[in-house]
Amino acid sequence: MSRRVEGIDLLRGLMLVLIAVNHSPFAEVRRWTEESFGFVSAAEGFVFLAAFLAGMLFERRMGRGGFAEALAATRARATKLYRAHLAMIAFAFLLARFFYVHLEGLNHTITPLRYQPVESAFAAFLLLFQPALLDILPMYVVFSVLTPVVFWAAGRLGWGVVMAVSVVGWMFSHLQVKEWLFAPERELAFINPGAFDLFGWQLIWMAGLWFGKRRERGERMPRFGGPTRGAIVATAAFLFLARHEFSPFHEFIDARNLWTLDKWQLGPLRLLNFALSAWLVAGLMPLIDRAAATVRPLVWMGRQALPVFCVQVAISVVLDGAAPGLPDAWWTGPACLGGQIGIGVTLARWLERRDRLSAQRARQVQPKEKSVHEPQHESGPKARRAAAAE
Repeated sequence: MSRRVEGIDLLRGLMLVLIAVNHSPFAEVRRWTEESFGFVSAAEGFVFLAAFLAGMLFERRMGRGGFAEALAATRARATKLYRAHLAMIAFAFLLARFFYVHLEGLNHTITPLRYQPVESAFAAFLLLFQPALLDILPMYVVFSVLTPVVFWAAGRLGWGVVMAVSVVGWMFSHLQVKEWLFAPERELAFINPGAFDLFGWQLIWMAGLWFGKRRERGERMPRFGGPTRGAIVATAAFLFLARHEFSPFHEFIDARNLWTLDKWQLGPLRLLNFALSAWLVAGLMPLIDRAAATVRPLVWMGRQALPVFCVQVAISVVLDGAAPGLPDAWWTGPACLGGQIGIGVTLARWLERRDRLSAQRARQVQPKEKSVHEPQHESGPKARRAAAAE
């Protein structure tokens, strides 16, 4: 399969919009988007979709050029993600250096960059300084580096063993392994490993790789019988209702006090909620694929996910810092969010046009190069005598 799956691009674009909304400092605009489908956020979907595409592409490249080609492409992708992480840290450093007094809401986030710039920069190079809102790219870097290792191990041990190891790693995350590892550096302001626990979140990445690999191979996805499907729908509906205050089931689950719903360590009930939601969305993929022909802005954003994500997060960081000084009016939040999403769509559209023009120029150059390198055939009596001699 050579063409992109536009339904996946649409979903990635939707996740980017939801992330922008949920990162808004204005509570009124994110009231209906924060975990609106149950005890699951856009972050889980964004990470899973990224892993799904990574698994598809790694499998495709292995089939085309072997493990070496897939490894080289994944290494290049990880390098690109790492550079994006450093660019975001550089942007935060500029804010801390020149706009610190104007971004009151960010003081707790960028203070180390202002008062310990060398230590913070060194820690950022090692992925050990991840301020709030800037902690998902380092996670992507780590998971991208591990992706070839996962495929190598799966090729020798099987995906069953690999997924079992991943589940064990996820279980270890609930033993506070991350907190234990970073306990000695807790007093150092420039050491900030971010909110996401990689021991837990790697399970979503591994699942995405496995499903992406199966999708590329054309293998049948897991299916369930009627009673099981009914139980899945009923459980997902219950979790959806329990999440919202308008529901009579809201009092059954107190998400604030249940470790099973913890987002950063990916609690088991939260993981179950995500798996159920993902299964329901997978059943709607034919409709989503058809919708991709209409909702083009989301498709553009999904295709250009990395630059759009970086710009959206940068805007969120600025808004988070400037929010205390903005007008306290009903329109402030919607106006800021609308402008933020508009910038994301405009950037994605510009990048799409640039890529299309580059592809057109490449196609135009290839025939010319071919004609230049083709051997010139002689004509005339001499050429005819040579042909007759042959």
